Amino acid sequence: MIEEARITFYEIERCGYYRYNHDEPEFGSVLDVMSQLHDWVKQDDCVLGETCTYKVEEGESVYHTYCFDLVKGNPTNDFLLTTWNEVPSVNGQIAAVNATEHVGAATVNLSEIAEGHIPGYATYFWIIPERKIFATICFHNALNGHQNFKKYMKEYIAKFTSYVVAEEDEDQTNIIGYAQNPGEQAQNYLPSFNSRLFRLPSKLEYLRNNHQFIKKIIRKNKLNPDVQENLSFWEWMLRNIGIADPEPLENEIRIRYEFNRTPSIEELNTIIHQYYEDHDSKWDDVGFHLEGEDAPIWLSHSVAKNKFDLDIEKDNAEIINANSLLAAICQNRQNILNLVNN
Repeated sequence: MIEEARITFYEIERCGYYRYNHDEPEFGSVLDVMSQLHDWVKQDDCVLGETCTYKVEEGESVYHTYCFDLVKGNPTNDFLLTTWNEVPSVNGQIAAVNATEHVGAATVNLSEIAEGHIPGYATYFWIIPERKIFATICFHNALNGHQNFKKYMKEYIAKFTSYVVAEEDEDQTNIIGYAQNPGEQAQNYLPSFNSRLFRLPSKLEYLRNNHQFIKKIIRKNKLNPDVQENLSFWEWMLRNIGIADPEPLENEIRIRYEFNRTPSIEELNTIIHQYYEDHDSKWDDVGFHLEGEDAPIWLSHSVAKNKFDLDIEKDNAEIINANSLLAAICQNRQNILNLVNN
């Protein structure tokens, strides 16, 4: 079946084991780490519930991420990773609210979660080790799972590869360092994984070279009721327009605001940096209106992303078959990679 896929590319900035204040890893390439992860999750005795690489501490906003599937393509050595991202539940039940009822009087229904099951949603990643890049692939779900993926990979590198040197202490395992080869003395390397949106330099350079002509900055964003800063901004914004007793922010809402400003080159670089560090929402955007131009220039247009029709197979309503998805990508590989070849 043909499905429209939203593909967004990211650069892998760090992957492996580093000496402090060094930018290149001593060992642990993207291909090496992904190959070890593949072997780890494909062990005969490995079950999905044991594939999360980190613990969730009380009060953290992140939930568990599991490996649903991981397949490797030949001869490209590309990988297709499907992650399962846990969503919150209430005493073994999923809560849903009736959106057609009035605020303050809406009913909430609770659905039982079958024993041993993890409520969540799937996200998909196409990893290309030779290029040190990967792409998120979204279909009907707006969430791409990028932040969960970064945490998952960083914790895997820190705890589970063949380079980890550990000691057993009663009922727990203590990691004492990392060594490239078995039997070598453990060293205090820094395990690391980090990624950022793939930037299209030509569009950013145009902005930098013409920053003195910027007359207006525009911001589009989503306010999330789960983020305290968003709640404070929402209340401030309503009070600022004369609403003395603002209603609480209960659902995600889109906002757009603009102001006249010609940023310095330092300010422009800060805006660009923060956008790339924090951006994961398709509606989160910053635009610049330049003197003499009809339309603003949006930072989202400097990101390597586009929509593609892929011929895929589904295992069920939620899960796309990993082998099918990787095959569909490989059939369109060069066309898709043109996003990052320009």
